[in-house]
Amino acid sequence: MRKLQEQRKASQKELEDTRASRDDILSQSKENENKLKSLEADRIHMQEELAAAERAKRQAQPEIDELADEIANSSGKGALALEEKTFRIWHYTTGGRTGGGTE
Repeated sequence: MRKLQEQRKASQKELEDTRASRDDILSQSKENENKLKSLEADRIHMQEELAAAERAKRQAQPEIDELADEIANSSGKGALALEEKTFRIWHYTTGGRTGGGTE
């Protein structure tokens, strides 16, 4: 009889432990579901932001290309204008003298 009572107590303890484990697993499962939903919402939000950025880039690309063409076309003109300004400054400050000494 005593052995039977000990077996019953052991079985009850095992049942309680199993229930506690099950409750922990269910709790973790719910937490994981909530995390998954949050991550999915973040992913959707990031996809929307990416799509908006790509649209903005496509809209800005023609202007970027136009400005790049202007820079490429004017770089030679800009260098020539800078050279002319440098020459005028040199000529003004030196009186057109090419030597380093006093003439």
